Amino acid sequence: MIADFINQQPALYFNFMINEKTAKEKKDYARKWQLENKEKCRINNQRFRDNNPQKYRESVLKSKRKTQPKPTRDCPEACEVCGNKETKLTKDGFTRNLCLDHCHEANKFRGWLCDTDNAALGFVKDSRLKLGQLSNYLDNFYGENLACY
Repeated sequence: MIADFINQQPALYFNFMINEKTAKEKKDYARKWQLENKEKCRINNQRFRDNNPQKYRESVLKSKRKTQPKPTRDCPEACEVCGNKETKLTKDGFTRNLCLDHCHEANKFRGWLCDTDNAALGFVKDSRLKLGQLSNYLDNFYGENLACY
């Protein structure tokens, strides 16, 4: 992104780097330029993602780790709910890792889940009541016929 900026507007970049500006002023200038050039930024960001999928993936995971609690145990090979190994592929061709599940209110680590089980908890907003209601719904539908499970 910076290389494109230098190529497209070398005089502005030169003045930007030469002037004795504080870090805040430089950050404000860069933010202003990004807001005024949203389409260029979007294209540059997409180009970076396409050319550097591993770096992009690492940066996304790094930013997530800043807000998530530290796990109290190592990541197992299989989901702690269903026992399945995570085999889902992302659109970039990477195998999904198990998700670090945590309580959003207390920001405490709970365990390691596959993407499907983690999404299921997310859909019910971690509500034990909602999970119980869903379980009762299925019990009422299937009754004693466990062959459908």
